[in-house]
Amino acid sequence: MDSEKSIQKIIGENTPEFISKIIISTVDKLEDFRVNTFNSKFIFYPVLIIFLFFILRYIWNRIF
Repeated sequence: MDSEKSIQKIIGENTPEFISKIIISTVDKLEDFRVNTFNSKFIFYPVLIIFLFFILRYIWNRIF
């Protein structure tokens, strides 16, 4: 949550208020989604395996 607060501080200082509110709310929602989704082992490991599969497939296609 520290990174979320630092993002809010940086965005709040460097952007206009009407844009920063949208960005901060989006970051909050994405952070909540990440925490809730990847907190479950049954979701995290299949997503990780699929991600690794696509990376390895890309590398395989580049080599051969």
